[in-house]
Amino acid sequence: MEHEGCARQHEKRWGRFEDLELYGIIREQWIRNTEQASAVGLVTAPALPPLLPAAGPGVIHQISGANLTFSSINSDRAPSALGGYSQATLVENANRTLFISGQIPETLEGDTPVEFESQCRLVWKNIESQLHAANMGILNLIKVTIFLSSREFAEKNSSIRREILGDHRPALTVIITGIFDEKWLVEIEAYACA
Repeated sequence: MEHEGCARQHEKRWGRFEDLELYGIIREQWIRNTEQASAVGLVTAPALPPLLPAAGPGVIHQISGANLTFSSINSDRAPSALGGYSQATLVENANRTLFISGQIPETLEGDTPVEFESQCRLVWKNIESQLHAANMGILNLIKVTIFLSSREFAEKNSSIRREILGDHRPALTVIITGIFDEKWLVEIEAYACA
């Protein structure tokens, strides 16, 4: 199979990956994430980390001997999740949990873009930087809380979030509120598991 050599390298570093077809899908997603990270100046990981695709209820992925399950929960006894997220995310058998503090729209040099779209993309870049530092990626996100300084940014925020997350649907909360620095139009905190 096409991905067998890469799967053997993965096994040496993180343990056996039972499903080579699933491994191939995850590897392709990791390559896309790496290319996107390079395009925005993030440092890329040296080898394929154990990223997981979004999973529906009952889907189990074998990684390093643990049955890690991400399940999207959308109860039929509560309003539907509209807008590209899950009402809840169930994580079972996680080995690592990452709590990402509110990421702000500042560069390493302390610069803040003026317009909302640039700020929002910078905040997501900062989230991805924290994920990569923990050997995780966007697909490991399980809960995202977005703070917007004004309701006027809601639609653009949703569009950018959907672009960045793709088909991944973590639990989500969006809050319209004042943010610590008046020039910041958005701040995002997140939780991730692997």
